[in-house]
Amino acid sequence: MQTIKTAKFTSLILLSLLSFLLVSCGQIKELDKHSIISRFQKSESLYSASMRWGDWSTLLQLIKNKPQKTDTEQAASEKKSIYDDHRALGSMNGSSGGKLNILTTPTEAMLAYLETIKVNEVKVLSSGMSDVKEDQGSGKTLYEIVYHKASSVRVHTIRHKVHWWYHKPSNSWFTDTPLPKAFQIPKSVSRTIKLSPK
Repeated sequence: MQTIKTAKFTSLILLSLLSFLLVSCGQIKELDKHSIISRFQKSESLYSASMRWGDWSTLLQLIKNKPQKTDTEQAASEKKSIYDDHRALGSMNGSSGGKLNILTTPTEAMLAYLETIKVNEVKVLSSGMSDVKEDQGSGKTLYEIVYHKASSVRVHTIRHKVHWWYHKPSNSWFTDTPLPKAFQIPKSVSRTIKLSPK
């Protein structure tokens, strides 16, 4: 009789433990999805704060090429769905198979030019994510940027749409959208900037 009670008690404990594990695994998956969303929001905030305070090197670290898929992965993904927001950028050459490449490698001249841009305000006008799954995701953010050049009192307001993509191995969000055209170094300036030797 004692053996039957012990067996029932052991079965009850094992069943309870199994139920607990199943519920926990479901919650972990939900937490992981929440993590993707919160990381997206943190990346948006980091982008706008870096731009607002002129931390250009941090901002440029968020701008990376999206790794292109191998032929096998491409064929498999085309069967599932077509990536809506695939844009061909002229500087995407060289990104392949999971490697993260910086979209624009910052030069000293570029950073010196960016230092002449003073951002007064960065506001998120709209933000949204789509295609959020366990290993992929995309998003868009529309920013309103109010800035002026250091040598001018004229204030400019622009809207800048940023396309985001999720990189599962690093659990991070990046953008493959370059800086606004107004922030890119003009060719005429790139020829005339002379940096002092260090």
